[in-house]
Amino acid sequence: MFVFLSCNPHDNKPTTKLKIKEIIPDTITRDVPKWMDEDTFFQRKANEIKQLLGLPMLEKGSSEMQIRIWAPYDIKEDSGQVIVFTNKNLDWSANFYYYKDPPENFQLRTTFGKRTESKNPVSGWKIFIDSFLATGIESLPDYHELLPNYYLPMDSYAITVEIGTPNKYRVYQYAALEFNKEVRTAAMLMKALYLIMKEFDQPIPYI
Repeated sequence: MFVFLSCNPHDNKPTTKLKIKEIIPDTITRDVPKWMDEDTFFQRKANEIKQLLGLPMLEKGSSEMQIRIWAPYDIKEDSGQVIVFTNKNLDWSANFYYYKDPPENFQLRTTFGKRTESKNPVSGWKIFIDSFLATGIESLPDYHELLPNYYLPMDSYAITVEIGTPNKYRVYQYAALEFNKEVRTAAMLMKALYLIMKEFDQPIPYI
């Protein structure tokens, strides 16, 4: 599991300050849950995983619209995936990044493994992207805004969504989706994920 997806982000006290805001241009509007804006072990490791995957920081803005979905991939192998949808010059593409998430006490740079692939939706981009965006994936709230009306077990997997444009950055998370199917916005995210699973023959466990 990508550690950025922890359900208990406040369990790890900050030891150093990332000062992410200092490197964000003033022209970028940030929509980031307060708990994700804190300097934690999870956030630092998340940033390192992005670097190792070769993914630029959407927090700085993106020259083209990009939607990233961080999710588990093969639970038995403790691996994760990042599904990246990019709209460049009105053309959409999908790239899938897979990585091995090593135990916390291992050196990340010496144990990190990755692979990538590109795919196209079975129904074609027009049909898929219209249905995908219609789920509201660009504007869903973070699940913390739904507490206490959101069931959160002690330990669970989660989905994190990042959205970057030239002038805006959004990020939100939904933990324990499989236990919150009756929550309207959780169901909307699940609909988007089911579309990905169907159109790209892509496994996304625990939803």
